[in-house]
Amino acid sequence: MTDFSLLLAPVESIIRRVSASIIEPRFRALTADQVIEKRPGDVVTIADREAESALGAAFELLLPGVPVVGEEAVSADPSVLSHLDTASLAWIVDPIDGTKNFVNGSVDHAVMVALVENHRPKASWIWYPDAKVMLTATAGGGVHRNGEPVERIERGERASDLSGVVKAGFAPQVIRAAIKKRQAGFGMVNRGRGCAGVEYADVVAGRRDFILYGFAHPWDHLPGSLMITELGGHVAHLDGAPYTPTSRQVGLLIAASAEVWTVARRQLFG
Repeated sequence: MTDFSLLLAPVESIIRRVSASIIEPRFRALTADQVIEKRPGDVVTIADREAESALGAAFELLLPGVPVVGEEAVSADPSVLSHLDTASLAWIVDPIDGTKNFVNGSVDHAVMVALVENHRPKASWIWYPDAKVMLTATAGGGVHRNGEPVERIERGERASDLSGVVKAGFAPQVIRAAIKKRQAGFGMVNRGRGCAGVEYADVVAGRRDFILYGFAHPWDHLPGSLMITELGGHVAHLDGAPYTPTSRQVGLLIAASAEVWTVARRQLFG
């Protein structure tokens, strides 16, 4: 059995090194030819691609033969995603989560990595280059911020007490309109910060109670979802099905507790 806690430090070192050498020098220094539109409204930069390649090479040295499922690799070849179905152990990599923010000069971006064993996230890392903050988690080992344990924060259980993020663009127009009307029953709701890694950190820190996402891409959600569940939170699809690395359903609700998840789901959808 792998002791995933032993990987926390070496993987953190790799992420920091790649960030310092490839990502941070490009922040607010990108040229026009270093930003590529993969499809309308979806951009990638030379920093994303070089960082994913460097992370993958370093992880291959650390754990030879373990496949790397990176966002940019899947964009180039969707069959790479099948490793999550077939491999007993796999890396998940989002080299720059919040690429649009990165391109626009916003500090709201992060590097996200997770290690999955038998379809369950076992360790995860989220690095915030501007703040120099590293969140880490292991299954059963809790969450740490720059090496210090993060404590679970108890939340209220009435909708009017809750603060959240609602991204309803995935839903049909009639449902979006209903969600917009019903979200007024929460204490505070906004559309988020354009970076799942930053938004998950807001729940970890107790600044938000829940987040409604449309799409459940593993590189966007596996690192943060392990942290949420380690702190007693709840991550599930809107029908209550648990979120897994192989989930393909649309609609994902994360919350600081199972009780908050239930209250938020009821308030949003009745």
